[in-house]
Amino acid sequence: FEYRGILIDTSRHFLPTRIIKETIDAMMYNKFNILHWHIVDEDSFPLVLESHPEIAEHASFSIYERYSTE
Repeated sequence: FEYRGILIDTSRHFLPTRIIKETIDAMMYNKFNILHWHIVDEDSFPLVLESHPEIAEHASFSIYERYSTE
């Protein structure tokens, strides 16, 4: 196949970064070459942006379920 991919939907179902990294490693072993990461949605915005950190403050499900650029 030209591409083989997987979808991770963390906007609705938070996953720890450890699990996301393990998924990427598993993709390599199974020759997957596309990762579609659905990280934000109108219901949840768990991504902390340096330019607008207040969005994640008000739109994430909890303070512990956020992704930073680190």
